[in-house]
Amino acid sequence: MTIKKISAVLALLPALAWAQPPGAGSPQARIDNFMNRLDTNKDGKVEKAEFLKPFEMQFDMMDGNHDGALTRDEINKFQEMMRQRMEQMRQRMQQGGQR
Repeated sequence: MTIKKISAVLALLPALAWAQPPGAGSPQARIDNFMNRLDTNKDGKVEKAEFLKPFEMQFDMMDGNHDGALTRDEINKFQEMMRQRMEQMRQRMQQGGQR
């Protein structure tokens, strides 16, 4: 997988945390899923802080020195870590299929 593809996947991670594939249930079911996953205080509405929480968690994972800013080096390290994890998953899937 190229760095460009990994970057695209990383950009989508927060959205993927609560999204469902198109056609996965009715539009109402998709809205219900969205609300169930993001309305963490269960007050019937998704506040901005709740919506942004997955992005904050991803940022915190990428911010290696925890200074509140991302450098190119931190982004590169995160991308390499994700590339390695994806490769490990691919290898495990291949090994599982050979059993």
